[in-house]
Amino acid sequence: MAPKPKPLPKPPAKADDPEQSKRFIEMAREIEASEDPKEADRAFREVTRSRPQKSPLPKSGGERSRG
Repeated sequence: MAPKPKPLPKPPAKADDPEQSKRFIEMAREIEASEDPKEADRAFREVTRSRPQKSPLPKSGGERSRG
């Protein structure tokens, strides 16, 4: 018996708030954000890339007192 094909993904819903969508688009243009999906993927990988920790966290677990 052949496996069932996966259903197609649902199209994205329209924006709930057209004014917010308009502000978002205006801000993206103002900061000259790229509309290229490859650029978005590159930026996402850059932000989520694992980096070595510079120094270990203190093991005391307590907060320093301010004084």
